[in-house]
Amino acid sequence: VAAAAADVNLKDVRLAALATAAVLQLPELDDQLIKLAEETSASGELRRQALQAVVRRRPALSSALFQLLSTDLADVEHPAIRLSAAELVAQCRLSEHQLRDVLAAVKDDALVAPSVIMPALRRSATPATAPLIADYLTHALESGWRPSEVELNETLKTIAPQLREA
Repeated sequence: VAAAAADVNLKDVRLAALATAAVLQLPELDDQLIKLAEETSASGELRRQALQAVVRRRPALSSALFQLLSTDLADVEHPAIRLSAAELVAQCRLSEHQLRDVLAAVKDDALVAPSVIMPALRRSATPATAPLIADYLTHALESGWRPSEVELNETLKTIAPQLREA
């Protein structure tokens, strides 16, 4: 038994536990998950998994969490990490500064289609961010992005009132 236990990779156990936490969605684990996600000495993989387990209930990003996702969005050598970061961003509510940085990072990224981050755009729409979102969507449409009519209408319904207030 001791020899078998020695072969167990602690990182794999932690990843499995975090995957379970993400499935179970237990709010009582939120503080521990956030702490792990913000722990810069932990691997990016563990941090992303911890964030995944809590982001639906806590969609606002701290500076440390935003830095993690920003770094991952810029990782041109690892497309899977970039896409994983974009999928996490999609679940977030971004500040104006964060939204500006995310849009700059994904603006010309063929891997991260606007549809991937659209939920975050709708969730982050304010009078201050609506012009940024409109510019991003205009650029995406001019670059060949073709959203479904439902997707485009949902987004326009969200940002149009914010644009009027801007």
